Amino acid sequence: MTDRPANPPVAGLGQPLLGLAALALVLVVSFGVMACFQADVLNSWVAFLAMTIIPTQIVCGLVWHCEHPAPFTRLPQPLRGLAFLLLCVAVGALVAFLSFRFVGGGIAPPTPPLVMFTILSIVVTFWFVVVWGAWPISALPIPPTLSGLLGVGFCYLIAYGLFELLFDFSFLQGAPFYSEAIDPHGLFVAWQPLVFGVTSVAAITFAVLWDFWPVSLLRKPGGPAFSLLASLYVLALASAAFYCGTVVLQMDLVRFLVTVPVPFIFGFFIVLSLMQKFPFAGLSQPLGGLLSSVAAVAASAAMSWLYVSAAPIITGETLASGAPTYQLELWLASAMLSVTFPLIVFLADLLGFWPLRKTGSK
Repeated sequence: MTDRPANPPVAGLGQPLLGLAALALVLVVSFGVMACFQADVLNSWVAFLAMTIIPTQIVCGLVWHCEHPAPFTRLPQPLRGLAFLLLCVAVGALVAFLSFRFVGGGIAPPTPPLVMFTILSIVVTFWFVVVWGAWPISALPIPPTLSGLLGVGFCYLIAYGLFELLFDFSFLQGAPFYSEAIDPHGLFVAWQPLVFGVTSVAAITFAVLWDFWPVSLLRKPGGPAFSLLASLYVLALASAAFYCGTVVLQMDLVRFLVTVPVPFIFGFFIVLSLMQKFPFAGLSQPLGGLLSSVAAVAASAAMSWLYVSAAPIITGETLASGAPTYQLELWLASAMLSVTFPLIVFLADLLGFWPLRKTGSK
């Protein structure tokens, strides 16, 4: 997940074999995990619980750079990676309990409002960490470990406020799981802010591949002033993509979600985290960003084809596509970003690519 310079590995695979082997390993494990669950279970319980660990994973990789808490860094791999994973699971378990009780109303299995809130928390975490550099929490005179954990809590507070303000689930009235008490009755039909939020994450990942060029020409990266300009840039990119897809091309919101932003985000993490921008890492902008973006689009197209083709084999059933159930679309989103994405972060960041290369080589 990180874009920091990498030291040459002492032993083990180098790029591109490292990234390809890591991708193959992640796909085998994720497909095996997904094969254990029916589609409706994957889209509810598995997606919900897996996503609760992602904000802490993002903090571990992008805020702490896996250098905090200090005792973890003294452990050899794979113990170090497992220690970080246990921390993510512990925070995720607390979040899951609280959100299931107070956002989901204790209704089992997790309802669409609860799953959407959990997705929104990840969207907010990307904005907080990548665009705003963990500001304003990072400005507090406190130890990095405490700052990171407070940052996770801060993201959930912001997500809850946005959820209450923007999301309306009245369209689900009549469904057996619908509860008036847990519907925030926000400003928009819930799918609209959710899809736009995920699209904004795709815009953030696009901007990262370009090192936020051309915003970086106007303001040196770092600090609230740059973050404000970067925010406007990301919102402009997301708005343009959202408008073109849902208005100009008149794509269904859910189809747009799983056709454009979700696969691109997935392709981004293949290019950045697994392949470490190989072979474009040394190129200056804008050429490096252009070629990396093309690679991310190619990876997203290939992975979309692979997951769609594998869906009936993994699930053992034919998933209905389109309204009203969106079985296939929801399974694809859950498979890519709820199951495989956390595994990518675990292998590339928390484990430092162990066992594919020697512990301590990043």
